Amino acid sequence: TYVDQGLLIRNAVAGKLRADWSGSTLGLLLEGARTNRCLQSESFAATWAAIGSPVNPGSITLGGLNLQDIGDDNGAALEGYQQSIAFTGDGPKALSFFVRKKDANECRVDINDATAGATRLIATITFDGSGTPTVVMTGGTLLRTILLGNVVYRLEFATASITAANNNQLRVFPAGATVLNTGNTYFGGFQCEDAIYPSSYIKTTAAAITRAADALTFPIGFAPQDLTVYVRLPRPAWAD
Repeated sequence: TYVDQGLLIRNAVAGKLRADWSGSTLGLLLEGARTNRCLQSESFAATWAAIGSPVNPGSITLGGLNLQDIGDDNGAALEGYQQSIAFTGDGPKALSFFVRKKDANECRVDINDATAGATRLIATITFDGSGTPTVVMTGGTLLRTILLGNVVYRLEFATASITAANNNQLRVFPAGATVLNTGNTYFGGFQCEDAIYPSSYIKTTAAAITRAADALTFPIGFAPQDLTVYVRLPRPAWAD
């Protein structure tokens, strides 16, 4: 996928350049091979297990991306969704997802190691009146917040070190982890990667999906000679 000039998510065409606007200016998007290990990245109807009895009144789209409206309507118990993620190899992992405010003032996404009884990432997200998120981290690191169209944000994270053999659960709470809270939030495009920073969005359904590595080639008709190749790259936010 890539982000078009209207800041919408679009499906890339094989063999074509990805002219991407996710950095707010036009860039050529070239990436290594990556796998999204979160299944059903845009739907909570399968694979995900319900926590309590969350409600799903609708959805919105952002180009080719679908975000589900999920809600907690029980002021006496937590409600949301979770699924176990089959990471490969130990160490920090990348998490990213898309979110938009509805009527909840707070929501939470975390990765919980149920085997060790420890949480590897907690992102508590609060929204102001315009829908701008403020993210407070407890474990893990917020790498980047990207504003897209329709007041949808992509949030990108790195977790604390994960033990891949353990039961690592991705959990989503549309009204936060306070039992008394109720409300709805739009979520979609969940992505878990065996890497220290996220890559562009890879949609999944019933199975993990791997994006092939990008390669850009150009024939140069020089005779044999020494030459200089110059490349200018912006320093990405995750490099710190």
